[in-house]
Amino acid sequence: MSRKREFRPDRFGYEPDEHLAKEQMEDVVRALNRSRIKTSASKRGVRLPLTEAQEKMRELVGKWRASGPNLKTLFRQNPRLSELSALGAVTLWPSDTGRGYLEWTPATPDDESSSENEALGEFFKLIANPNWKMLAGPCKRCDDYFLKRTSRKRNYCSRGCSGFTTAISAMKKKRMAERKALIARVQAAIAKYEKAKTYWDWKRWVAAEAECSVRWLSRAVNKGDLREPKKSPALKLRLSP
Repeated sequence: MSRKREFRPDRFGYEPDEHLAKEQMEDVVRALNRSRIKTSASKRGVRLPLTEAQEKMRELVGKWRASGPNLKTLFRQNPRLSELSALGAVTLWPSDTGRGYLEWTPATPDDESSSENEALGEFFKLIANPNWKMLAGPCKRCDDYFLKRTSRKRNYCSRGCSGFTTAISAMKKKRMAERKALIARVQAAIAKYEKAKTYWDWKRWVAAEAECSVRWLSRAVNKGDLREPKKSPALKLRLSP
């Protein structure tokens, strides 16, 4: 018995002009990132929390990336997206040449919230855009998505974020080296204290010898970075007859 052929709507070949494709990718980035409010205290402005639409958009992009990205895999895993991709409106924009460009506007379901529809609209702009590979992020420092100029992988959205992270990393390495040197100096002082003949409390004696604070010694011992002296000199004062 022959199976009834499933009806599938015809799909147009989609290719926006270069200017429109770039604008759409910029719209996609705005739909993924938190907005800023300019203030006198901050040049870059205060970052607002993600809106519900932005959270949904990030969720869609996350699923898309997890698929490969592979749209066939994504649509198999999310049949609702596949259904919506078959609907929408196509507009022909004439150019100064002998051809026009198609702009596809996806249909938005009536049973979804406005934030859901907003996210779906921006997401379909992304997956139908010839420049989809240029989307990068989120930035390791500020968590913003951004557009790359080349296909080379980037972890930061700007030199500012990259430089700030590099400076923090360098500072951490410097502090770790300084702490390592101090611990070595204190350990040498502890070994010296164990052989010394003194009535001083070991922390006061070692702190003075290693040029650190008694509080720092206490924290280092509590963290397990240092050990206390094996034994403290038990000297007794001899009273004269």
